[in-house]
Amino acid sequence: MKTIRLLALLLFVSSALVFAQTPAPPPPPLIFSKPDPSEVFEYTAEDNSFKATFPGKLSLSDQVLDKAFIRRYRVYRKGSNSIIGVTTFKTKVSEKYSKIFSAIRESLAKLPKTSIVVDKDIKFGGKTAHEFEILSDFQYRRIRIFVIGAQIFEIQSDVTNWHIIGDKIKMA
Repeated sequence: MKTIRLLALLLFVSSALVFAQTPAPPPPPLIFSKPDPSEVFEYTAEDNSFKATFPGKLSLSDQVLDKAFIRRYRVYRKGSNSIIGVTTFKTKVSEKYSKIFSAIRESLAKLPKTSIVVDKDIKFGGKTAHEFEILSDFQYRRIRIFVIGAQIFEIQSDVTNWHIIGDKIKMA
């Protein structure tokens, strides 16, 4: 019996030593690098409604709807996106604050392989806003929504979900 216990102890210690000496696996490869300081610039909206710092070349897109005008300011980089969307309505929408967030929440909840991990009111720059943090299959996204008068400002930033990509790389 003593021999079995001694053998088991030696086996346990030797396997622990091997495990302790195994190097940690390398981190997943970087999908994107931080922007060069020359690529980072501050942008002021034409109507002075906001100022923002973007990490790259900005593209603008407009969409005209029956009841609203949408302008999106975007910077797409490999592995990350920065977006500000400004929706301007013909009438004041700020009193519909709760309905707006409920509609956004419902829309986000319907996205496949997506979960809302943070859903809260916040103060940002002296203004009340609503924040959502969303995890989807390969992305982490933070969205902040401001409803001011006849405008809805949506600030969105997302990055590739590193820990999931690391798991996918290990499986390959």
